[in-house]
Amino acid sequence: SGARTGLDPAAGVPLALGAPLVHLDPDTVPRLTGAGGGGAAGPGLPDVAALVGADADLAGHPVLAELGAALGEVGPAVADVVAAWRDAGPVVASASVPASPPTVAATNGAPPPGEGAALTEVRTLSMENMPFLADHRFYRQRDGWDEVSDLFPVVPMTCTLQLFQEVASRLMPGKVPIGLESVRALRWLAVEPPVEVTVTAAVTGPDRVRVAVEGFSRGTVVFADEYPEPPAPDDRPLEGASVWGPTAWDLYHDRWAFHGPQYQGVREIGPLGPTGVQGRIEALAAPGALLDGAGQLVGHWVAMHTEVDRLALPSMIERIRFFGPHPPPGDHFDCTVRVNELTDAFVRADLELVGAGGPGAGRLWCRIDGWQDTRFDTDEVVFPMLRDPDRLTIAEARPGGWFLATEHWDNSASRELMMRRYLNHRERPTYEGLNPKAQRQWLLGRIAAKDAVRRRLWDGGAGPLFPAEITVTNDADGRPVVEGPGCDDLRVSLAHTEWAAAAVVAGPGEPDPGIDLEAEAPRHERFAS
Repeated sequence: SGARTGLDPAAGVPLALGAPLVHLDPDTVPRLTGAGGGGAAGPGLPDVAALVGADADLAGHPVLAELGAALGEVGPAVADVVAAWRDAGPVVASASVPASPPTVAATNGAPPPGEGAALTEVRTLSMENMPFLADHRFYRQRDGWDEVSDLFPVVPMTCTLQLFQEVASRLMPGKVPIGLESVRALRWLAVEPPVEVTVTAAVTGPDRVRVAVEGFSRGTVVFADEYPEPPAPDDRPLEGASVWGPTAWDLYHDRWAFHGPQYQGVREIGPLGPTGVQGRIEALAAPGALLDGAGQLVGHWVAMHTEVDRLALPSMIERIRFFGPHPPPGDHFDCTVRVNELTDAFVRADLELVGAGGPGAGRLWCRIDGWQDTRFDTDEVVFPMLRDPDRLTIAEARPGGWFLATEHWDNSASRELMMRRYLNHRERPTYEGLNPKAQRQWLLGRIAAKDAVRRRLWDGGAGPLFPAEITVTNDADGRPVVEGPGCDDLRVSLAHTEWAAAAVVAGPGEPDPGIDLEAEAPRHERFAS
């Protein structure tokens, strides 16, 4: 009928390329395509017809000419790449967060970079592809402990910052990430057993990309054409500060911090006072290690300047600005932490990292506003026990040889901290299958039983013993059974009531243990008529 359908090639199809069309003059086209006016292969271009064995009458066909032009372009490009690779010398790979190919999220095809562009990735995080987390395991266990989940390797919040920048940069080609804003760590990101996470990113403005590890963390990455010139560092002295307390070596050796060598970046702890602390940090190769070291100084300040709830871990950052690329391993920085708010729940501080040597000496590399650590319930019993769990207990000995465990924590985050300190991989599934009220009672019962057993073994001359080395199960009649080093001949009786548990242990030749626990009502209730 002569009418054109929507699929008629002659009608032309407009393409949404995300950029204006480029118009070339007629003399330029042959030089770019390598094709002469007749469509034959130009000088230096492969004879595609001969290459594929086509008939001689196809030698001048435009399709083969275009293919020959394309192949002609590839050859020099390959030569250039090989030459650049040869001249570049060896490349040292740096550690990074394992990636998977992104899936661009769009209803009408992949959007161009710009507001509304987005991507989604699914990544598997594990100790196998993030081996550096062997030095970011929160719980110490007996040497040679082979159940990695009991060590609780977790991704540092500062490592997540690197992930955010890496993913966001794919939506901002040609720009550099100069900072982050509104960073929130929502919960632990543990990698054993391996965990599959969904990472999303979306452009929210001309220089901002919002990124999230769904369910775990979120933040916004800020971009610019180049790094800004740094302002002068804040050189005001910390009021009332002096050098005292643990040294940088003590920080790790005496377990004020849990970090292993790849995250032991604090090299000096300087003046420390009511308004902050100063220190020197070395940039290490592990992802996030440099800023993690700065965060360790914040946590150290809390441990030194409070009497309760002395454990503080990163949870939030309001604003970060970088004034240059991430430094190579070995560079040193002077870090100043200025504490501007301390509450029962958190500490908030501003930080600066200034070059301590080399070309960047005295130059501000990074400024952080609103670094916030959450304070965990850790009183005079819990905090020492977390540092030396193989020698100390939570349950207290009572006259008559029994042990009482009570809650030293008021919130679920602090309870989870103690749950993972006490329960091993065999016990945690049972705990996780209980409702919250039952979890509290069940956990206290396990704490009481394990501490009673450990104290009994220590009294008999046993050496250091971690809670995870003792497993508490139940026999067919529901009686508690303990397993672990030295436990073969021990029997346990266990009782618990609301928010308290008691345990007693008997050994060979002793009567079977028995204990009961009853909550005592207030006097006015017991004697009411």
